[in-house]
Amino acid sequence: MIKIKNINKSFASDKVLNDVSCEINAGDIFLIEGESGSGKTTFLNILASLMKPESGSVEIDGKNIVQLTDIHSSKYRRDMIGYITQEFYLLDDFSVEENLFALLSTMIFTQKECDTKITQALTKANIFHKKDALVSSLSGGEKQRVCIARAIVNEPKILICDEPTSALDVKNRNLFISLLQEYRTAKKIVILVTHDKEFQTYASKTFSLQDKVC
Repeated sequence: MIKIKNINKSFASDKVLNDVSCEINAGDIFLIEGESGSGKTTFLNILASLMKPESGSVEIDGKNIVQLTDIHSSKYRRDMIGYITQEFYLLDDFSVEENLFALLSTMIFTQKECDTKITQALTKANIFHKKDALVSSLSGGEKQRVCIARAIVNEPKILICDEPTSALDVKNRNLFISLLQEYRTAKKIVILVTHDKEFQTYASKTFSLQDKVC
């Protein structure tokens, strides 16, 4: 369970998040809504411990991640979080497979375990056939599928998604929806920002940042 209590975050004189509170339970597909500039990506970055609020707390399984040091924040992201960001942040001069291995190499896995995890993630993201291709040679939709594979390769407990299907065609969007339903069945947490109205059908909870409390 994630408990967000009275989160506040400002940039310069502009208050982006104002006293936001909500709870997210295991098995939730948690859809975040809000106008452009309402703080959706900032909110996701706080949940991923990439950014700290000025006040408030984010408790995950009883631990307040706002209080983590930088090194412990990195460990939290490595062990708990998969994050599909709007920007791809891929290593363009490396292959698809090498991009996923770069993440797993920071963990304690054998080469065989890494190979198995990479194969499974690339297959679920429908990009296995490109595993040996350089990222620089891929289309935007293919790069997005690599980002999806990278986010799930460590089998995270929490999957954070910021416009994860903006570059996908309908077939691959639907495959991604099926993946989220697998996460729900496995009692993992999906936190999602998207303008795709199709996801409203599958969300277990919808939260508008303007409402501040859910």
